[in-house]
Amino acid sequence: MLDTQLRTHEPLKEIDSGKIGLMVDSSSQAIVDELNAKRKRLRLWPLVAALTVGAFVLTANKQLPPWAGLMALIVGGLLTLATYYWDLLRKTTVMLYDIESEFAGVVEQLHTAFEGVRSCRATWHLQAQGKVLDRKYHAGASHLVTRSSIALALKNPPFVKTNVATPCIPVGRQTLYFFPDKVLVFEANGVGAVSYENLKVDISTTNFIEDGAVPKDAEIVNTTWKFVNKKGGPDRRFKNNRKLPVVRYEEVQFSSNTGLLERIQISCVGRTFSLAQAISSIGHVQGERQ
Repeated sequence: MLDTQLRTHEPLKEIDSGKIGLMVDSSSQAIVDELNAKRKRLRLWPLVAALTVGAFVLTANKQLPPWAGLMALIVGGLLTLATYYWDLLRKTTVMLYDIESEFAGVVEQLHTAFEGVRSCRATWHLQAQGKVLDRKYHAGASHLVTRSSIALALKNPPFVKTNVATPCIPVGRQTLYFFPDKVLVFEANGVGAVSYENLKVDISTTNFIEDGAVPKDAEIVNTTWKFVNKKGGPDRRFKNNRKLPVVRYEEVQFSSNTGLLERIQISCVGRTFSLAQAISSIGHVQGERQ
């Protein structure tokens, strides 16, 4: 909902994780250090490409034979390509998994549950929330949230080579990658890690006043008005006062005692419980192995 009056709601408080540098445990310290060290390595291929262009321009300005400029482009292009692949090798971390039979079941459970959640028609990352002070300007809602549409996927983190499919959830400036033994948290400034033992998943349902398109798999439980009176009916003072659907969504919060705090909203209700169960099962197996 858009704020139409001053002080109709409290300032929105960001739902955000803590510092990425603190988001690590002893079991993941080595891989996190390697990932962060390699991410800091500069890419050299843009410099080689710039030198190639400079050499070509120089041959043109010096009025050298056409073959000289062509040779500069060919040699420089080959060097740029070679440097590009060398950069990939320098910056890439290899994470290969040989999953034991007793552990394979819970990992498969995680992937199956993730696919179930991914099949929902809409998913959002909840960025901030705040308490409403005057409900009549916000369709009777008690809280406001800001959110952005996200797409769940199976993909590897940048500069990581692995032999397993990796469930991925983008959550604003961070992205969560669910590996078999840990959740890696990537952001522009670095990489963190959360063990499944330390990952807490809280699930709740919410009746959300939807001012956008309602996903086809969502349940409409009620309707309200953009501007309401004290009795909950339409406020006749506003000409463009349209009816809004109240939709039941599911919300999932991922948190840890090392600072992770992210919340997503999902259009279909009931599919995230299996994901929470799978995460708990992996954490239980990890605890038994220690």
